[in-house]
Amino acid sequence: MMRPTAKTAPTRRLIGLNVSPALDEHGFLDSDFAAELPTLDSIQNSEAVLVVAPPWTGKSHEAMQLFQHLQGDRDVLGVYIESTFFERAGLIAGVGPKWWAEWQELEEQRACWIVDALDEDKENRGMHAILDLIEELQPEVRERLSLLMFCRENEQPEDVKQRLVDIYGKNLQMMRLAPVCEPIARIITALDDDSFGDICGLILQNKLQAVASLPIVLKCLAKQEPDTTIIMSDLWRQVLLLILRDERRDARDPCMLSPIEDRFHAATRIAAALTFSDNSEVDAGSGQSSGPGIHTLF
Repeated sequence: MMRPTAKTAPTRRLIGLNVSPALDEHGFLDSDFAAELPTLDSIQNSEAVLVVAPPWTGKSHEAMQLFQHLQGDRDVLGVYIESTFFERAGLIAGVGPKWWAEWQELEEQRACWIVDALDEDKENRGMHAILDLIEELQPEVRERLSLLMFCRENEQPEDVKQRLVDIYGKNLQMMRLAPVCEPIARIITALDDDSFGDICGLILQNKLQAVASLPIVLKCLAKQEPDTTIIMSDLWRQVLLLILRDERRDARDPCMLSPIEDRFHAATRIAAALTFSDNSEVDAGSGQSSGPGIHTLF
């Protein structure tokens, strides 16, 4: 199975918001059903698309793969591609791509701006700054820009959505990231045919079809021995441990971090305290959160 590279077009499928996906016996997207759906790569010429998905379904990975694919294929857009990933870094208000002014003067040239994690944009200031720039464009210029956005399904900023509707009207498309199909599941797990067959056996044996299409669950299943009995609560614990692990930081500063188990227990205590105190976030000392600090919380 071919591993994705910087020039590999993303093949995850998109589905309408009100469409129920057809799944196979393992919980993966049915291959015949998937064949009728658009891929992420196919929307790159759309004027404005908002792709939503639940957490842990791989939307940020797909956004990055699409960006790398467009960067690697300069025959399509040249240098006129921009990305904003709010989960990694914010956006300086009023600052657009370096090529912004030059591109507007090129009558035939298309461009693309990929924006990921709208739900991570504090007070939506970054996204409104982007929309300020786009709104100033002449309609015929705006038509040459593809704005591709990604957001958690249940955390869509309503003010941003309304502004998108005001700017784009019927040209705004709303799509959902479809569950992974079997070929993509094989890529995610990076296993040979026999080992991937063992994962399919685990899914059937433990009735895990409801969560089998989550990339992070597949990564956990890839570490299990064949014929293992898996309790759902234990599987979610492994998923949370995997989420908490920052492999890049662990490799860089191993002596500065507590063991992953300690971080897991700390996270569960904070989550419980936030729930019972009716708070949604904790202030880590940056002054950018309205939530209580750790000492106040406990």
